[in-house]
Amino acid sequence: ITHSAPDAIIHDRDPGHISYCAVSLEWLLEDFIAANPVIVHKNLTTKQVVKDIILKQTKNESYCEMLQRTKGPRSDVLSRGRSFYYLSHTWTRPFTEMIMMLKEHFSLEEQSRWRPGQEPLGWDEIYIWLDVLAMNQHTPK
Repeated sequence: ITHSAPDAIIHDRDPGHISYCAVSLEWLLEDFIAANPVIVHKNLTTKQVVKDIILKQTKNESYCEMLQRTKGPRSDVLSRGRSFYYLSHTWTRPFTEMIMMLKEHFSLEEQSRWRPGQEPLGWDEIYIWLDVLAMNQHTPK
């Protein structure tokens, strides 16, 4: 994870730019997991999350594109050009491991270590670029 703080400025970039498809940490931890409890109950790997959830909930589009369509262009669920954290992870480990790592990394205590002297970021201010949500999993490239 890169330790540059996201800002509240929405940059003037093309809507197809990578910076438009990061999701808020708040949405990922609270809404996405709550809407898909099987992730926790069956301890699904990221690969299984793609197969059992993302591919079934999307139709020839990325999860991000689906959110843009259903939540609207002004929704703060998506970064819409704001700065974001790019997350590298494995598809063969439980998705919940990644979720727990994000909770720990962005906890108030941890932020005080890698953002000394700065106000901690709220989960609604943190955007995570996650390949399984940002990229079209029906036609991965």
